[in-house]
Amino acid sequence: SLFAGFAAANVGGMGTKWSTGTPTPSQAERVPFIPADELQAAIEVAEGLLGTNKDPNAGDVTAIALREKLGEEFNPGRSADRTVRAMPLAATPGPDCLRYHGTDVVLGPLVDEAPETFEILAETICRRVVQENGRATGVELVRAGEEESWFLAAGTVVVACDSLHTPQLLYASGIRPAALGRYINDHYIVSQMAEMQSDPPMRAMNWIPATNDFPFSVTIHATTLSSIDRTPGFTGQPVGMGVFCPSDIDADNRLEFDDEHLDWHGLPSISIKWKQSEGDRARLERAKATAVRIAEIIGRPAPGCATIVLPVGSSLHYQGTVRMGESNDGTSVCDRNSRVWDFENLYVAGNGVIPTVTATNPTLYSVALASLGARQIAQARRTI
Repeated sequence: SLFAGFAAANVGGMGTKWSTGTPTPSQAERVPFIPADELQAAIEVAEGLLGTNKDPNAGDVTAIALREKLGEEFNPGRSADRTVRAMPLAATPGPDCLRYHGTDVVLGPLVDEAPETFEILAETICRRVVQENGRATGVELVRAGEEESWFLAAGTVVVACDSLHTPQLLYASGIRPAALGRYINDHYIVSQMAEMQSDPPMRAMNWIPATNDFPFSVTIHATTLSSIDRTPGFTGQPVGMGVFCPSDIDADNRLEFDDEHLDWHGLPSISIKWKQSEGDRARLERAKATAVRIAEIIGRPAPGCATIVLPVGSSLHYQGTVRMGESNDGTSVCDRNSRVWDFENLYVAGNGVIPTVTATNPTLYSVALASLGARQIAQARRTI
């Protein structure tokens, strides 16, 4: 029942450890108080920003054959957009391999803007959002390893430090709505190795999407096993699988901040309080059975390789800690456009705003939600 906590401090966040998966969330995972057509349009904007390719390894005959076999089992009753398919990736096909998109691609032409328009302050820490009477006036910054800070004025402040450090910074700034740091959520990963008899070897990553009736998002991909890991009789291609299994949302699952012990940023240190629910345990049993069932369709579960449940949090997809809500009722931190309640110009962004139970990789989803907030900011700035 351990919640695994990992963090990175850098420009680009998940860009340092990202498989570039950009699958779309199921209807059950989408924010219910954002109109469906508006959210779908935002998802399409996010696909353009990230450079999503819906079939980056097109023509992989082995992957296509596997998808057909999996489809016989899982496609009946699904809508056309949620059938078994190639995993959408933020990647560009090349002559020999894929070019995976990172921060350089996502930032695009911004990196060539003049410093007065766009600038990345390297090795700089934000210690505090300076605010007064419901308005953020700027931020307090300090160079890493130095003590003297300075103030940077801002017309709008967006805090996008990730789902752990965004609530930490708000807390350190004295911005402490009741839901801050609460409702922390992630999905489990059930890991299963399979053996496929394939010629030619499979290269593409395949995806079984989550639906209202099938709560798991399943990724299936080629992988490697060393000669040490291979048991006698293992002659096929090793295929890795991750069954992403949702966990229940609970306000008591939360971050706690310690003002007496500061981290290396000089901010209150973070601890995670989390407990597993009965619903989690039941879904995990179903997820493990699903993993074995899929492995048998692929070929067989790899001999000598166990079905493993990774601790919740291992996916690095933490969500909910600055969640959006339909109204300012104490159960959310921001509105549907990611503006912090009771502030006119303070916004949050990242996976932390997602308020729903999810299994699908959330990067595309959180970029889509951020685009709604960005549009509102742009409109507000144009009226000034």
